[in-house]
Amino acid sequence: RKSRMQAFRSKAAVSLLLQSHKQAIVKVSGVRAFSSSEEEAKAEQDRMKNVIDPYKKQYNDFLKNVSVYEEQNEDTLKAMYYLAFGDKLKGYATEKGTDKYYRMSQYAEGEFGVNLDVHPDNFRNPAGDEMLKITSVGIGTYMGGPEDHVDFDMYSAIKTSVMSGGVNVIDTAPNYRYMKSERTVGKALTVLEQKYDISRDQIFVASKGGYVPEDSLTMTPQSEMIKTLVKDHQVPESEFVKPSAHCLHPNFLEQQ
Repeated sequence: RKSRMQAFRSKAAVSLLLQSHKQAIVKVSGVRAFSSSEEEAKAEQDRMKNVIDPYKKQYNDFLKNVSVYEEQNEDTLKAMYYLAFGDKLKGYATEKGTDKYYRMSQYAEGEFGVNLDVHPDNFRNPAGDEMLKITSVGIGTYMGGPEDHVDFDMYSAIKTSVMSGGVNVIDTAPNYRYMKSERTVGKALTVLEQKYDISRDQIFVASKGGYVPEDSLTMTPQSEMIKTLVKDHQVPESEFVKPSAHCLHPNFLEQQ
């Protein structure tokens, strides 16, 4: 059964590759799509709108409509009324949690009822006392602008990667995509835990501190961020390295 499925996927991949050679990449309203004409590219953009939010037809602000998207994404039997994003998702990767993810990668069934069957050598134990089982391949969140369609693509990529059983490492930072990447990671992790039973302690998240970002959500520039940190969080202005705006003052790191 597994060999037949692999053959099917290989055939589909070759067909898609041949088709892509006949198409041109065009850019419409900031969305890149494979299309042979601008009309088809516009149709692809409209299709993405329907995929993201078929009820409200709201393509803008995907991160505020994740629950709407997941409600119509009926890929699990679990009810969706419990999806709540009000509270911050707490926790961190633990030995018990990452071991559970490892066991899922070895024995759980994935798409088409085929075992995930991830090679055990894909997992490593990092240096330290905790015997965490983390994958040798992770997913990064640095690339891309703050646009909504990038949020959707990144959110989908995180979900797909983690649910494959082969990726439980996510790299992010507050300044990636003007603070949109960490927010996207947070939405994905919340859905993975509440809808797919992949808890926070199974995922190793690497973030960073010490750099003053700009916020695309509130349209706050770096200079205003620094003023707020000085006024409201008692971070001395002399602690900010200019012009890069790096800072390691304890008050700033706590605020981050």
